[in-house]
Amino acid sequence: MCKTIIPNNQTIQMYAWIITVFLSVLFLSSCDNSLSSLDADDQSLYDIQNDDISTTTTPSAKTEENPDNVHLTDAFHFLEPVSKGKESTVQPDKSLLDLLTVTVCYEGLESCDSSDQMTSESNGRERLKLNNDGVYMTVWQPSGNQNRRGNQSSEFRLKVDIAGLIIADHLKETNNRGQANRAWPVRFLIENDPKIRVRALTERGYSSSEIAEVLLAEFNLEPYETAKLLANDLDPFNANQIAKALKDVYEQTADETAYILKRIDFDVYQITEALDLIYKIAEGPIAAALDFAGFTVYEITSALDKVLELAEDTIAAALKFADFTANQVVSAFDKVLKLAEGPIAKALKFAKYTVYDITGAFDKILDLHEKHIAKALKFADFTIDQITSALDEVLKLGEGYIAAALKFADFSVEDIAEVLHNVLDLVEQDITNALKFAEFTTKQISKALHDVLDLSERKIAKLLKTAGFAVDEIAKGLHEALDNLSNSDVAEALRDAGFPVDEIVTGLRFGINIGQGAIAEALRVAGFTANQITGGLSTALTISDEAIAGALRYAGYGVNTIANALRNTLNLDGEEVAEILNNLGYTADQIADVLKNVFNWSADKITDFLGSVLDLGESAIESALEFAGFAASEISDAIGDFFDDAGDFLCKIFC
Repeated sequence: MCKTIIPNNQTIQMYAWIITVFLSVLFLSSCDNSLSSLDADDQSLYDIQNDDISTTTTPSAKTEENPDNVHLTDAFHFLEPVSKGKESTVQPDKSLLDLLTVTVCYEGLESCDSSDQMTSESNGRERLKLNNDGVYMTVWQPSGNQNRRGNQSSEFRLKVDIAGLIIADHLKETNNRGQANRAWPVRFLIENDPKIRVRALTERGYSSSEIAEVLLAEFNLEPYETAKLLANDLDPFNANQIAKALKDVYEQTADETAYILKRIDFDVYQITEALDLIYKIAEGPIAAALDFAGFTVYEITSALDKVLELAEDTIAAALKFADFTANQVVSAFDKVLKLAEGPIAKALKFAKYTVYDITGAFDKILDLHEKHIAKALKFADFTIDQITSALDEVLKLGEGYIAAALKFADFSVEDIAEVLHNVLDLVEQDITNALKFAEFTTKQISKALHDVLDLSERKIAKLLKTAGFAVDEIAKGLHEALDNLSNSDVAEALRDAGFPVDEIVTGLRFGINIGQGAIAEALRVAGFTANQITGGLSTALTISDEAIAGALRYAGYGVNTIANALRNTLNLDGEEVAEILNNLGYTADQIADVLKNVFNWSADKITDFLGSVLDLGESAIESALEFAGFAASEISDAIGDFFDDAGDFLCKIFC
């Protein structure tokens, strides 16, 4: 937006300086400020007839090699005899005398191999002058060397430049070759022209703001036009200087200045520096201005990093201020700053992007696995509740995948169990299933269920069984995770979980690594019968019947109970049981009692077994039968019969 300028003291001083320069030029040409001031010979030069000179004046094409130093403007007019330009102009520029150079090329016209130059410092009639009408005048006299070489070309090339900026470039053709060696008057007018004005004021050391004030006041130029002229001068102003002019003279905002500077081909780094130094605004408004100018988030990120040397969290905050999305910022930080996902998440959190925004960006832009997303979010100090909620709501993950991701992020099993319960509102079985999916051990899961959800070992065992853990894994987990849990407590938990006795035996043996005796004892304390224990030991373990009996004895069962279990469960007969009991060190009395009361053997049969198999004497057998509860007559008959038979047998041998 343009504004009406009321000249300030500085502007008035500048205009006064220009007037002073103009007056000094007039003084230098006070004796030659009109055609009548020329001497007779010079005057005659201006009286050459028109038919001696071609009316064709051909502008030379602008050189492609260096077009920036050429400005062939309509504001320049060659006058007769060079061209039939207009003799007057509404606004002639009379301030340029000391900056102008007239060059005449007479050999190698395209490259200007041989030339003469005339300026206000030249001597004699070649000195460039200015009359009261604003006409610049000089005289070109071909050199003697040119004439002696016989080079009487019918054309020559005229160039006029102001402090290096070529504003006229004409190829002059003559009809009369005889005129080629005579003096040529060169006359021209220059109208006020903004590009010429910038070149002149720049050469004289004016600042960008001072020049902008002149362009606005004199030519009513828009901000973009002024900025472009300042940037394209032969001694161009930089982005900082142009930004200052736009701010001071045109009252442009940071956004407007950034937009203009980009249009005139300043890069994001130059514009960032200008906004920082000239507008002195924070990084957020700078990012917003660069966005307004049309720079990408990648370019802005790079500029904030390289020019302002900002930390990534500050860059993220600036980009958020400029309304860039989390997706855009994540992409820029990945591609431009080459950051890993953890620092990216931390920077975005600092910038107050939500955990949902960051999670979505990591998923869509970086295509991260949920485990790496969870780990990055934890690195950024998001809570487990926040991460769980994001994984659930943004990624739509099941609880098992969430638990696995949280585990990968190094959250404890207790924290995970708690968040599954509190945030996802899962029931105990679903929590157990999720923890198993995440490959936590039964020990870890048992401890979490006990410590977080306050569950008993029996409830835990049932949950673990339903989750698909093997009995030995459950036994091991319960035993290792829960303090002061006895073997029998484990057996009871497994029983209540629905495991049969043989599987419980397996769990106790291979889960907590105890022998058959301790197993039998644990099962007995847990309420299992001797028969159940015997069946379980026999099915689950590859051990002998005698070892089973020994385990029952270790568990504290009486001999009769043991015998009953061996008979009922293992289908052993009395003699097999009696031999096992004998091998285990039970007495003849105990064996006789078992044979009578468990197997219903008679006194005769027991006496025969004790005497024949165990090789006991008469008194030992009599004592055993008495212990078993036989009557005296039964004992006497049995012993009498056994030993009489034995005597008869011996008599037959020896008598």
